[in-house]
Amino acid sequence: VEMSDSMLNLQTRLLKSQQRTTVRRSDFTIAGDAAEFDTIQRKGTMVGNVKMLITNAAHLAGKGQ
Repeated sequence: VEMSDSMLNLQTRLLKSQQRTTVRRSDFTIAGDAAEFDTIQRKGTMVGNVKMLITNAAHLAGKGQ
């Protein structure tokens, strides 16, 4: 995860960034102009000029396709 500036609210456990944020994994890269991540529920959102690149799409199609 790349965030140049972010804030963690210790009461709500929400990590927020109003700066360009990038998340990289072995199977995808996603970037957006702002991000919010709930560290308790382990769910997040990205907004503004969001782009996603899936690097290993073969496993999405399933076997035999």
